[in-house]
Amino acid sequence: MLIYGWRTTHIKSEANTYVSCPHCGEKGGITNNVFGSYVHIFWTPTISIGKKGAAQCHHCKKVANPKR
Repeated sequence: MLIYGWRTTHIKSEANTYVSCPHCGEKGGITNNVFGSYVHIFWTPTISIGKKGAAQCHHCKKVANPKR
């Protein structure tokens, strides 16, 4: 019996004090986040299958995802 799947984990957060929010206009309240997806076998991450980023405003709580 082989147990496998994939999971996304939070890798890093960084505050960005120079950018204003595109939704509410608040300056200095943006946090950039990086998430990584991994294939795991028996709950052990083995292969990285990609990374995604998102930015969230502290004031209005809106999340801005990058366009692809």
